[in-house]
Amino acid sequence: MITKLKHLLRTQEVMAAAYHKEPKGALHVRGMIFDVDGTVVDSELASERVWRRWAIRRHVDPERLLATARGLRTIDTLRLFCPPGVRLEDELADLKREEFVETEAVTAVAGAAEFLAGLAPERWAIVTSNTRLVVEARLRHVGLPVPRVLVCAEDVSAGKPDPEGYIKAAAALDCPPGAALAYEDSPAGIEAAQRAGMEVIAICPPGRGDVSYKGFAIRNFVGLKVTLCPGRWMSVNLPPGDSAEGALIDGAEPSSAVIRPALRCQAGL
Repeated sequence: MITKLKHLLRTQEVMAAAYHKEPKGALHVRGMIFDVDGTVVDSELASERVWRRWAIRRHVDPERLLATARGLRTIDTLRLFCPPGVRLEDELADLKREEFVETEAVTAVAGAAEFLAGLAPERWAIVTSNTRLVVEARLRHVGLPVPRVLVCAEDVSAGKPDPEGYIKAAAALDCPPGAALAYEDSPAGIEAAQRAGMEVIAICPPGRGDVSYKGFAIRNFVGLKVTLCPGRWMSVNLPPGDSAEGALIDGAEPSSAVIRPALRCQAGL
């Protein structure tokens, strides 16, 4: 019995380490955890509209606010920028109402619907800095599924870059953090997942500014495929860097890692 247990534990360790040992461009994981805004849902324009209107109303520099807010909970952004004497709770309620109805420019990130459709419902989760009301509305608006495990702004005591949300999601999936793969688009989100002990793939669409990120990076989910494996594992097969769809970031340099790390990607990282 002890021998079998040791063999099982060793097998799990080997599989968890397979990120860096699979020569054919595949990642082996037991769970996947996704951010929403900027990762599976493109809501950047909608969020920017809402924040710019608020900044004008409250005489706050909108450019400085937008540069700071990516990946943070709305309440945490308000704590940084709200003028003295203004009730945070009232501002938060107003902003969430605006975000809920601001759907005109909200779309699914390319390939996200197909990729999520290939995942077992009990093997993936969402960790978001947005509220449950807004997140569920946006997912349904763009035709993406709402997962069984959904950790939102109101579910944690500390938002990203704190790892609390990712740790909660991994526990709900019954997945060791080291065997989970996170998808993120913001510095705060990437830091949160890494502090939880997870590997991260950054979603880096072009046009957000040129900032270095030393890690796995893709433009979108086009070309990504997942295979369900025995023992609750999944194999994520990534397209080559020169694929026609351009899922991997241009400019990545060859590496012995599973996929080529994007050393300089066009993203807000």
